[in-house]
Amino acid sequence: MINNVWHKAKLRGVTFRAIGQEPGWLLEITHGESILLESNYGETRIRMPYVEPLVFQQERRTQYPVDAHDTVIEIHGETCHDTMSGEEFENSVLVKQAGGEMRGCGRALLDVTEKDLQHHRWVLESINNAAFLAQSAEDSIPDLDFGEQMHVSGNTGCNQYSGKAVLRNGFFLIESMLSTQRLCGTTQNELELKLQTMLNHESVITLDPYKRLTLQSAGTLLVFRLRDWVQ
Repeated sequence: MINNVWHKAKLRGVTFRAIGQEPGWLLEITHGESILLESNYGETRIRMPYVEPLVFQQERRTQYPVDAHDTVIEIHGETCHDTMSGEEFENSVLVKQAGGEMRGCGRALLDVTEKDLQHHRWVLESINNAAFLAQSAEDSIPDLDFGEQMHVSGNTGCNQYSGKAVLRNGFFLIESMLSTQRLCGTTQNELELKLQTMLNHESVITLDPYKRLTLQSAGTLLVFRLRDWVQ
């Protein structure tokens, strides 16, 4: 089981979470309930009432104007990298207050359902924040292809696999996984072992508003982008 602060926040009902550095700050939005803002490495803690956001679709920007605390929170739909860890997030975040501004990165913490996955295909985009590139034209790009009743199939870059996808309390794994036994090169074997280990064990699953699917375990972060067979 993964000891993940983001997953724990999700279990508490938090629907969006963001962090920033130097000085460290934290934002947790719980839809319909509250907005928690911690700054100065946790020395300052303010829990504000939830307010309905203003959504600017063309700008891919969502704004929470918390007038009672002279605070404006802006969430932008653009890739963001944490300045300390380098971790990639789906959103950049700007917090404006009377004393200045704080910038950081965040992501939505939404439950992934079977309906979100079935009849869709995702292809591997990155591993541990490094873009995935096939070694040659003959290599396949690893993918997840979901069908009826959560049957899932695809490839690991070399061999084909199939099994039963399971969603359980925000975690994902593939049970009864079968695979072909094609001989692969060293690089392909390393990739295949990493993917098979990941898919055969529970990992935290998230799906951002732009349909990027993330699987995260204790030491591996896989990001897949939506690429259905029929666009």
